[in-house]
Amino acid sequence: MRLYLRQRVLSMLGMKNYDVCDENGKLLYAAEQQLRFPKELRVYDDRNCWVGTVKRKLFSLRKTFVLVENGGISEEIRRTGTKKRYRFFQKGWLAHGSRFAGDFRIFDGEGKPVAVIDDGCQGCTVEISEREDHLTVLLFALAVQHGKNSIGI
Repeated sequence: MRLYLRQRVLSMLGMKNYDVCDENGKLLYAAEQQLRFPKELRVYDDRNCWVGTVKRKLFSLRKTFVLVENGGISEEIRRTGTKKRYRFFQKGWLAHGSRFAGDFRIFDGEGKPVAVIDDGCQGCTVEISEREDHLTVLLFALAVQHGKNSIGI
């Protein structure tokens, strides 16, 4: 499955909002920054129903994101040793980022590829293995994109 993340043009003035489309350009999800403390991104499907939230955990020694799906915490993602590595604690995944770009490769606990996040000049492309949880990967990609584009999350 391939998803495309595009930041909305008018959102660059303050609030960060994103559209997530499939290969055919069909809108699948919309992410909107909420005015809360701590900041959070709420993700809605194409019928405008809430499907998930990305939050930055405030009081942690390392950068930590909390992903909320279906009303409960589905994943906690924490930066490990280097700036470009994150560990998914519930799923056992590991995300490795490239040194100079916003690209990431996500692997499961056995070292098999789960997803590739490619941050290009036209936006972010997320390729997800068909067998994997695409919503968790999408929420992580949004957290990385949002963190890169602002001081927030």
